[in-house]
Amino acid sequence: AAEIYLGFVEPRPAQADGRPFDGRTKMEVIADLRRDGVDAYPATRAKNLLVANPDGALVPVLSIEGAGLLPLAGPAGRTVVVCNETGQWSIYRADAHGFHNPPGSWTGEKADIVLVGDSFVQGNCVGAEQTIAARLRQGGATVLNLGVDGSGPLVELAVFREYVEAIQPDTVVWFYYEGNDLTKDLSLEMKSEMLRAYATNGDFRQELARRKDEVATRLQAYLDRRMAETMARVDHPLERMLAAAKLFRLRGRLGLGPVSLGVFEGATDEQFTLLRDILAGVAARTASWGGRLVFVYLPESDRYFGAARDGRIRAHIRERVLSIAAALELPIVDIAEAFGRAPDPRALFVYPGSHYNAAGYALAAQTVQDALARRMTDAR
Repeated sequence: AAEIYLGFVEPRPAQADGRPFDGRTKMEVIADLRRDGVDAYPATRAKNLLVANPDGALVPVLSIEGAGLLPLAGPAGRTVVVCNETGQWSIYRADAHGFHNPPGSWTGEKADIVLVGDSFVQGNCVGAEQTIAARLRQGGATVLNLGVDGSGPLVELAVFREYVEAIQPDTVVWFYYEGNDLTKDLSLEMKSEMLRAYATNGDFRQELARRKDEVATRLQAYLDRRMAETMARVDHPLERMLAAAKLFRLRGRLGLGPVSLGVFEGATDEQFTLLRDILAGVAARTASWGGRLVFVYLPESDRYFGAARDGRIRAHIRERVLSIAAALELPIVDIAEAFGRAPDPRALFVYPGSHYNAAGYALAAQTVQDALARRMTDAR
């Protein structure tokens, strides 16, 4: 048996449930599904659909009548192959807008809770019944999961503007992941004029929800032509280990990421200011229809593995991010604190650098659910 992380295959114990390890690459899984007549696609995010122009700015690869088009989720209504961290590939059927929700989730009725975030909200690398959204639904709430792999604050703002505002849910839960939201994702997103427009122009929208059929047709046609190229903008298309990825994995194992080591400040004042402005705008819009915005802080594995678990830079970023949420008077749900109270927080991850395992997702979901329940009780 083996584990795959960025395509790296190394020995690991046999699967606890006795199933054989699925060592196929993502492209091989997609090819096998297509041979069986399944319209399968890789998980696709906005990052995959942006390319640099001669000036270094990021522009969409898709357009309609000369205007740039940037889908924010994957192929709608299609089978999506996501990731393999446990020995089994996580695969699901996308909803009518390309998100990870059960069929029929978009009923037109007002949702109780909408989740906005990245791959940890999408529910990467566990079964569909083990995601945060699925576990919240078990409590009886109507929950829409609008998490998308690889999203940072600007893409999440775009998701809010395109989809959440039309739904006007009672509660918007905004998930912040300390592993890359500011230190990696936002810095890249800021190079896109279209994504920045969501922050600078309160009326800017692509009308993606209204044009969902047109968007789906354009996206699927593009992926059918250029699937490997699209994946390669973020992931190596065959998921084979490259020298740089080997070094990345070693750093993750030893807790030697740049934030852990403190070799750079991790985020700029401009990025912190933009995050504050995004959250302030989302909070105001949510309040305008009588809803509430809840801020959830998600920890990365480096916090619990390796030598530099509570480095100066990580602590600095965490303090500033939480102070921004507190200054905006947002309810804060701190999953890092919940994980820190566990007997062994490392047992909540598959391995260093991975997403949460089923137990980690369960604890995160329970912590969010308890916090929401307390707020409902206090409101009465």
